[in-house]
Amino acid sequence: MKVIELTPKQAYDKLQQDNKILFLDVRSSVEYKFVGHAVGSVLLSWMEDPEWKINTRFS
Repeated sequence: MKVIELTPKQAYDKLQQDNKILFLDVRSSVEYKFVGHAVGSVLLSWMEDPEWKINTRFS
């Protein structure tokens, strides 16, 4: 698996070019829900509220 960092514009362009790309959002579910997220993104929170404990399923 190749991990790369992109600007929001670069990420949008890549997603438009290739429908096999997975956009993984690792923020909390609160951030995902209330701050917003990219259409089609998949949420896998590395920490969760209210205790802000690390998600043991995140690896």
